[in-house]
Amino acid sequence: MEDKFDFELIERKPQFPQAPAQGSGADHLQHAVAENFDRVLDCARIVVESKALLAQADAYSAKVDADCRKLAQETKAYVDKLEAESKSKLAKGDLIRHLLQDYYKSGQAPLSSQDFSAIVSQVIDRYDFF
Repeated sequence: MEDKFDFELIERKPQFPQAPAQGSGADHLQHAVAENFDRVLDCARIVVESKALLAQADAYSAKVDADCRKLAQETKAYVDKLEAESKSKLAKGDLIRHLLQDYYKSGQAPLSSQDFSAIVSQVIDRYDFF
């Protein structure tokens, strides 16, 4: 009994990639890489070291920026404190000036200058102006 098929079997030999012929571009490239492999590794090492240095520089730059922001905040706080102290002293000085003006404008104040001076000294001591 003979079977009839609608297709035909063809035998093929397996095909493997063939090595490039001598003097081809691929062979020349392979030879160049093999010949300069030390230089290729050295270039790769330089690239890796450069990236490491760049990461260190970025980290240091971020630290410097944070330090600058902190210093600016501390400086602002110090300036605000000095301004508040200065305004307080100026206000207290104005109070004393007004007391002196009122004393000298009245002209008929029963206080002697020594008494007035003692009162001003007590005001200064009591409110810790300076």
